[in-house]
Amino acid sequence: DTVLNDMESLGYITAKQAAAAKASPVKVAPKPKSSLKGCANTTQNLRNAGFFCDYAKAYLKGIGFPEERLETGGYRVYTTLSPTVQNNVQKALPFSRWLNKKSMAVMDVVDPRDGRVLALGVSKRYGVNQKNRNETSDPVNIKPAAGAGSTYKVFTLVSALQNKVPLRDFTIDVKNEYTSQNCINYGENGREPYKMGNASDGYRAGEWNLEAATYASINTFFVALIDQRFNCDVSGPVKAAVSLGLDHLNDPDPESGNKRSIKQRIIDGKQASFTLGPISTSPLEMASAYGTLANRGLYCPPNPIVRIVGPDGKEVKYDKPKCQRRIDKGIADTVTRVLEKDTTVPGATAVSAFGGLAGPSRPIAGKTGTSQDNSAAWFIGYTPEFSASVAVFNQKGTSSRLVDVPDREGRDVFGAYSAGIWRAALEPILRDRTWSIPPEDPKVVNGDSVAVPPVDGLDVGSATALLQGAGFQVKVSDERRDSAFPEGVVAEHSPSGRGARGMTVTLYLSNGKPSKTEPTPGGRPGRGGGLPIPIPRPGG
Repeated sequence: DTVLNDMESLGYITAKQAAAAKASPVKVAPKPKSSLKGCANTTQNLRNAGFFCDYAKAYLKGIGFPEERLETGGYRVYTTLSPTVQNNVQKALPFSRWLNKKSMAVMDVVDPRDGRVLALGVSKRYGVNQKNRNETSDPVNIKPAAGAGSTYKVFTLVSALQNKVPLRDFTIDVKNEYTSQNCINYGENGREPYKMGNASDGYRAGEWNLEAATYASINTFFVALIDQRFNCDVSGPVKAAVSLGLDHLNDPDPESGNKRSIKQRIIDGKQASFTLGPISTSPLEMASAYGTLANRGLYCPPNPIVRIVGPDGKEVKYDKPKCQRRIDKGIADTVTRVLEKDTTVPGATAVSAFGGLAGPSRPIAGKTGTSQDNSAAWFIGYTPEFSASVAVFNQKGTSSRLVDVPDREGRDVFGAYSAGIWRAALEPILRDRTWSIPPEDPKVVNGDSVAVPPVDGLDVGSATALLQGAGFQVKVSDERRDSAFPEGVVAEHSPSGRGARGMTVTLYLSNGKPSKTEPTPGGRPGRGGGLPIPIPRPGG
């Protein structure tokens, strides 16, 4: 009433208006329907968008907009969140299937062309009730969580290509177990050679090239590559990971008392296990890192903001993230072509999840990952428009074996499971679209390989001298081959065509017994061509 009297005396209202206002009852604003604050009250039209809301607020705080300013400054913030993508992702992570599970699933989607974060999905509801095991406000989409397994092999692949390792002409003869010569493991028994094995014994032992070993996810090949080709110097793969977008590797390392970065600890320790992805990893960073490959080597930092408008209606200026070239176009395109085979080639680790979707008109590149002891299952896949990571892990114990994943209760869970979630979320968007990916770069594919001299029909001494002169090592196999060439001379050699300098060329000598299909001498190629691919147990 005092205010109304003052307004009347100053001429802002008439005596009649003042009397009417005084006669009306004072209304108290009702209490909000929810006692939860902030992001827990995001609109229900966007499924489980509280995680994105939290991320956007944290991002804004990082660029100079503290929460108090956001809540009281009258700003209008436009975000990158896509209702269509967000709702599709959440539909693929139904709360009912994950109810009361220790395990959880997370899916992040970014646009690799500009870094816009399109969706952050979680199989638990966003909420602040700590007593409810089916909700959380933990930023599980953003922070480093469980190890990402073999998805890290991509960083070794990038580094190898940067160092001119031929994609198909460099091979390693591997078995299901490998003991390193240069990599040391510091275990209970002190210093000892680093040993490791494949995810299952279903992998074919023998020669593998870099391309096939990637999409079949051969652990022993990648550790042997680091051990033999790079003398256990892992700086290349680690720096490739940082370049593509794994920023958390630059953080201070708790294991070193924060005296050096995580990156430096791994490099100093010559930890070949890095290529197998044991360290905690952010799902958003992984989606962004693979997005750098989708964007042909241009890294666009993930961001959730389109624009900010102030209370005066004017757009607020701030330092917007800029895209940067991190790796060469040819390397990015070649890696994409390799990873596209992971969803299409029989025996590749994700092919079981993409039948009928991925193909020539819808090429989807990706890589599965299963961390040690089946404690986490990952898949990161991308197209030119979408790069998305899916991670399944135990939120309370990221090193604990997954035992209660829907439809896999009591059984091991592999990256192919996460690939199925990726497909379920994005297929409704991708099904009616077609696109293409750039061709591989021949220079990158060939690397430092050179032509292998033709030596069929030569004696062992002449063949050895010719091959050694070209920069190859030579091995004579005990196996004899049917051949029209005289007994004891070279019948075949492998690899033929091209090979990496320094690699071993195997000579197979003739037994002097022509086969029924034997061509005339000089017309038969050596056995250095295609590598047969096994069908391993899904995983990697």
